[in-house]
Amino acid sequence: MLKQWWIPTLILVAALMVTNVVASRYRYKQLYKAYRFYSKTGISETFIDYTLMDGDELEETGVHPEIVSTRRRELFWSKLSTATYFLTMSICFSALIILFYGALTAPFYVGVAFTLLMILNAYLTRRAWRKMRLKTRWNE
Repeated sequence: MLKQWWIPTLILVAALMVTNVVASRYRYKQLYKAYRFYSKTGISETFIDYTLMDGDELEETGVHPEIVSTRRRELFWSKLSTATYFLTMSICFSALIILFYGALTAPFYVGVAFTLLMILNAYLTRRAWRKMRLKTRWNE
C-alpha cells in the first residue's frame, strides 16, 4: 500500500476539490437568495448590512427569520468551502514536499499532477469568488 500511496491521495484531493466547488456554488445560491429578498422589499441598500452580519449577531437582531436562516446556511457553505480549499492545498503541498525530499517515491507525473491540482484548485476558488462580486453580477 505504501508503494502506491499517491493513488488514494489523488482521489482524496479530487473529492475535496469537488466538495469545494459544490460548497461555493451553494454559498452563491444563498447569497443570491438574500439579494433577491432585499430587492423585492425595495430596500436593496440594506443588503450591505446582510453581507456584514456575523453568525453571532444573528440572534441579537430582529431580522426576518428567512434571512437569518439564509445567512446561517451561507456561513456554513462558506466555512466548508474555505476548509476544503485549505485542506486540498495542504495535502498537495505536503505531497510535493514528501516527493521532493524523497521520503516516499512515486512516478514523475505524480508531482506534476499535484502541482496541476493546486493550480486548478486556486483557479476554481478564484472563479467562484469572482462570481460572487456583487457589483458586476447583480448591479449591471
